[in-house]
Amino acid sequence: MRNEKLTIFIAAEKLRLVRRYKTAISEFRRILEFDPEDAVVIEKIGDVYVEWQDTKEGLANYQNASNIYIEKKEREKALKCLNKILNLDSGKEFGYRNDAEEKTIRINKEIEEEQNQIKIKEEMEKQKLLQKEAQKEIVTLGSPLFEDCSVEELSEIVKVTNVVELGKGDILFRQGDKGDSLYLIDKGAMEVIVSKEPKKQTAEEETLDYIPEGQERILSKLEKGDFFGEISFLTGSNRTATLVAAEDTTLFEISREDFSEVLRVFPQLEGCLHNYYRERVLDLILAKSPLFSFLEREQRYALSQYFVLAKYNKGEVIIEEGSSSRDLYLVKFGYVKVISSEPSGKQLVLSKLHAHNFFGEVSFLTGKPRTASVIAATPLELLIFSYENLLKLVQQYPRIKEILQSFQKMRAFQTIKKLKMV
Repeated sequence: MRNEKLTIFIAAEKLRLVRRYKTAISEFRRILEFDPEDAVVIEKIGDVYVEWQDTKEGLANYQNASNIYIEKKEREKALKCLNKILNLDSGKEFGYRNDAEEKTIRINKEIEEEQNQIKIKEEMEKQKLLQKEAQKEIVTLGSPLFEDCSVEELSEIVKVTNVVELGKGDILFRQGDKGDSLYLIDKGAMEVIVSKEPKKQTAEEETLDYIPEGQERILSKLEKGDFFGEISFLTGSNRTATLVAAEDTTLFEISREDFSEVLRVFPQLEGCLHNYYRERVLDLILAKSPLFSFLEREQRYALSQYFVLAKYNKGEVIIEEGSSSRDLYLVKFGYVKVISSEPSGKQLVLSKLHAHNFFGEVSFLTGKPRTASVIAATPLELLIFSYENLLKLVQQYPRIKEILQSFQKMRAFQTIKKLKMV
């Protein structure tokens, strides 16, 4: 039967080529007696009618053929047939165009959805393979975050890990972005960049950030085994820095929601993460302070032995004017008011100091009593450097003393200017 159909098809084509259209159509229709649903033959009959200048019959056969193609899920053939209808009935005079347009849109949408599903499936397969590799990598990375984890704990972590690949220069997220994922570097390196946004200040406010407004500074470079993102991960706050791939980099990503599931089974992991969170927050404070911003990351981490953390409630007095202490203070959270008492008893606010700013340098440098009172204007967290510990740091890093002296002169000038305005 197949040979017979082929013989008839060839004969019909020969008739078409010599423009014996009526006979050619009759021969093609003989094939349909064997298979009435042969869309290829029906489409061919449409071609013959069009050549014979019978557009209406041609369109009718194209529509019939396209319907059969669609039913058989032969979408590419259906689109080809529908395109013939769209070209022939461009002015909609034969009434076939609207139907052809609707079917074309529907088929293209189906093809797009299928392609998307294929991509999703391929990505899922890729993630599965990458996760298997991730399990091996996380075990061998030696990351401090997971160094105390058992194989069982690591296996649970890997189950919720996504693999992120970046090219050199790619930005993972920007400072101020929302996000709650934690990242672990498998390969490559990431640069941590901080910037200072322009901020309106009152005459009383003083900002001593090392970073000038609108400019950026590379805070540190993180490499294989390092992790980042824990501040937003734990607190839900916006990103505190911009992370850029210093080279082609592979990351393991864990969302807060997924990690919460792991913590239900292994709650001890949370303590480890919080410890590193505290270290990173402190490092960020130190890095943004002009007093310690010149230090390398490892040097900043070593500063933890030289200060103590202290919390104050709003309204509490940190320094009393005239007292003899010589400690230095660095604002971690909140802000303070620096207040001087006039002979009349009236109190004058000299300045307001926010996070990253320090105070207490005058007494440290000169040994004189405190020249002003400092009061917590909000709930407050401070890093307190005792006189003895700061002396050790000054001996180790003489530049600290130079910075303190520079700010002492600047603040003295600002105070004189402020008093003249009163």
